[in-house]
Amino acid sequence: MGARTRPVPRAFAAQEAKPASKGAAKDKPAKGKAKGKAKAKKDDGPSVDEVREALRRVIDKGGNPAATEILEEFGVKKVSGLKPLEYSDVIEAAEKYLDSADDDEDGGLLQ
Repeated sequence: MGARTRPVPRAFAAQEAKPASKGAAKDKPAKGKAKGKAKAKKDDGPSVDEVREALRRVIDKGGNPAATEILEEFGVKKVSGLKPLEYSDVIEAAEKYLDSADDDEDGGLLQ
């Protein structure tokens, strides 16, 4: 018995015959442009990671309620709810909290 082969349906035959599109490379963004935008954004102010690090220090010092209180001052419940323009203000509020917590530990006495 010989092996039978089936003809390829027309829809598939047409796809195989098409050459790769030359315009596909135009859809991809240029490598240099994407990197330039990321650099410019980083230089504008603190990153979200810096905000998270500041709030981690607050949590280490005063627990979750202290960090939550700082976020609520900005009308959000999560760091992801903050606007990038608020990052420096949140970090400042965290540092202010940490400074006041350090003063409380010293008992207000100069040593």
